[in-house]
Amino acid sequence: MSGFGVTPDCDLHLARRPVSRYDGGRLDAKDTRLKSPWDRGGLRSYLVVLALVFCRPDHRTLLWGLPLLILGTALQVYSKGCLQQDQAVAQGGPYRFVRHPFYAANLLVDFGIALMSGWWPLIAGLLPWWLAVYIPVMAGEERHLTTLFPDTYPAYQQRLPRLLPLRRPLPKPEHGFSWGNRNIIADTVIPRALRNFALPPAIFLVQQGKAAGVRSLLAPEGLVAAAAMLILFGVSRQLARHLKNRGRLLPER
Repeated sequence: MSGFGVTPDCDLHLARRPVSRYDGGRLDAKDTRLKSPWDRGGLRSYLVVLALVFCRPDHRTLLWGLPLLILGTALQVYSKGCLQQDQAVAQGGPYRFVRHPFYAANLLVDFGIALMSGWWPLIAGLLPWWLAVYIPVMAGEERHLTTLFPDTYPAYQQRLPRLLPLRRPLPKPEHGFSWGNRNIIADTVIPRALRNFALPPAIFLVQQGKAAGVRSLLAPEGLVAAAAMLILFGVSRQLARHLKNRGRLLPER
């Protein structure tokens, strides 16, 4: 169990070694292959590109998806902060309700991006695309967790659903969320959250350019959106570099 490594997007309930290399969502910075749209990281990348290219020139669509993106990003951080390091199957926080809360958070973020674009083919096609990518991933991880935790995970798996909190939650455990959790201070969840929040101003700028022309981007609202996007992307990149060089964002508590 100790030293088991996975990608930062993984929702396994066990500990992982501290991230020593970061390349925007992968542990191996040397992997320069083009991501597949049928990979978790590839799905998000292609989704963002499609949302930016085909977004409607209507700022109202931002209001459709922004709450989902915010909620999903918060759930990503909350899920990571509830994982227990090299100890047991996580059953606190959102893991009281579903087996894969981090993937549920990804679904919220992805749907938020699609809704912000306002492009109906992307909105309609996202769910089957998302399920085709994530169902095999969740099934594989559950088999692995059953092997690692044969005494506890099968009962947990039978007790809770995968993504939708449709059953009575587990009792609240002693250990819950902590900002000092290694999955927050030594993982990419904070840089990823900032990158998520940079997407709404990016979509706004594209929508503004489509609706009123490129010169409209020099208006005050365009400049504010551009500044917010650049700051969020810049801080995210700096934190990612810090993780690569130092291995963690803050001292572990």
